[in-house]
Amino acid sequence: MKFKISLIIILACCVLSTQAQINFTVAFDGGYALADQNNQMLRNFNNVNSENITDEFGSLRFMSGLELGFRYNFDNSAFSVGYSTLRRGREATQVIEDDVIDTNLNYTMGTFFIGLETGGDKFRIGSTIGSRNLKMKASIGASDDLETIIEDRNLVSKFYFTIVARGNDVSRIALRPYFDLAWGSTNLLPGYNRLLNQNINVSDNFNVIGLSVIFYNGPQNGF
Repeated sequence: MKFKISLIIILACCVLSTQAQINFTVAFDGGYALADQNNQMLRNFNNVNSENITDEFGSLRFMSGLELGFRYNFDNSAFSVGYSTLRRGREATQVIEDDVIDTNLNYTMGTFFIGLETGGDKFRIGSTIGSRNLKMKASIGASDDLETIIEDRNLVSKFYFTIVARGNDVSRIALRPYFDLAWGSTNLLPGYNRLLNQNINVSDNFNVIGLSVIFYNGPQNGF
């Protein structure tokens, strides 16, 4: 964590000294999670409770979130640093002896990253490397408090290409299709223990295929 904070401070100092090359970036992300093992756990919950479940868990598929960061342009390339997040909730309802039991799951994936991209005025390719913290929280029954069931940190890379949609000398809008690749997997055993009281030792990578709509604010030299 100290390294990430130091990296952001260093880049902020660059902003003060080289304003002509810095962009502040905001991106709205939508992604399709490749989480088959996680979704199998949710299906198992539905099957085990099939006699009393009224609303089943849906699969974890589409997630959405926000990205904030800085981009430093030099020649036909750029260096970036920032933080992105994706999240999605899932809910199931059971009726047991006239008692309604709601189980709410909240998935979040937050990533600190650095990256490099290269290309021309209208099209660029790039990649990032970052540290992603994945959490699955749950509230079960009468309690509205979310408890953390699963929390894991992995290295993750984003591979993307950027298409500039429109803009001017001080701001741009762009589209960025991407693929998030996790370099490690997350153990779902704690989730099986809490939701199903089962000791099933399986893991999932939670890779993501997505699309970002990006707003660049600042001088657009070289882009």
